[in-house]
Amino acid sequence: MPLLVLLVSFYCLNTANAIIPRPGPGPIPIPTPLPPKKIILPHARFTTLQSAVDAVAEGGEIVLNPGSYSGANANSKKISIAGTAGRNDVVINGKFEVGANGDASISNLTINSPDSWAIVKTNNQTSLTISNVRINNGGVSSAGNATIQKLEINNPQTGLALSQFSRLSLKTVDVNNASSFGVWTQGLDNCNVDLALIGVRKPARQGIVLKGKNCNGTAQYLRVEDAKLAGVQIENYNSLSMNGSTILRTAPGFIKGSLPVNVRDEVPSFGDAVLTLWSNVVLQNNNLNNNLRAGATILGCNAYRHGSLELGNNNLFANGFDLFIATVAYPGGNNDDCSGAGNLNDQGGNQCGLNADNTQPCRAQSTSIEPIPV
Repeated sequence: MPLLVLLVSFYCLNTANAIIPRPGPGPIPIPTPLPPKKIILPHARFTTLQSAVDAVAEGGEIVLNPGSYSGANANSKKISIAGTAGRNDVVINGKFEVGANGDASISNLTINSPDSWAIVKTNNQTSLTISNVRINNGGVSSAGNATIQKLEINNPQTGLALSQFSRLSLKTVDVNNASSFGVWTQGLDNCNVDLALIGVRKPARQGIVLKGKNCNGTAQYLRVEDAKLAGVQIENYNSLSMNGSTILRTAPGFIKGSLPVNVRDEVPSFGDAVLTLWSNVVLQNNNLNNNLRAGATILGCNAYRHGSLELGNNNLFANGFDLFIATVAYPGGNNDDCSGAGNLNDQGGNQCGLNADNTQPCRAQSTSIEPIPV
């Protein structure tokens, strides 16, 4: 065979069996790291509470070791913030805000508030949980369901302003020296409240306000001292049972903005331990003493219900007078038939008079008037 033919055959054979390189897919992409589910501060990467809040995953947890931190805004993120030690050892100097769509849990710390509100949550479709927290110089403003326990609030404007909830639980809460309300609540239709061990001292207005529409609840072991207008005010509740509570030294106050009745704003009024408006309330085993007007007042007749007050085994000592009953039309409501409004039911065991050594039968003043008298 000629040499040229052999060379061509050898070339073709090797070319056919050769591995021809083809272009590859390029470098393998590096995946973006997922946000951390838990961040512990102090941290080398996250130098502030806000930077940690921004970086943590949705539904994540920020753990605070002892120290001082600035405030933060969680925007719409569901988040938990917890101190690792006692609440005195972890301090936030600022406010904490939660916007739309964000549940929030805050525990084991102290907040020194720069303004009226230390904790703000604005969306009533989300929930707020607070446990073992102290707040100085501010309060809590929250829409939506709330579960709060072991909370101390000092020198706020209003201690708690809680609204638009279906369920509310307050346990072991103390509010001291509020320049307005101690605790103010307004629930959604058919809301349920559970209150226990609530202390309010020296508020400039009502101690505890419970407002709703057809709401139901229990209130145990409340203590309100030196409130104005009312120690406890209950409005538009289908049923509320109050047991084992002490209301002392309630004085008259200014009515402006607190009740839907036509009373001159500049004239101080009320001064009742318990003020019920268009509600069905049961009072048992309470001490309602040394209040400048009534130990308990029932105002009845509105579009929802006439209102009733049941009393059993209460002490009502040294009040301006024992009980006050009035038929008061509800503004804008169906008030055509107010007969039978303001029912007072004595279950027995109630003591009135100057003190336990100088008792007398409890007496009720009753009238049908509007506006409510000064």
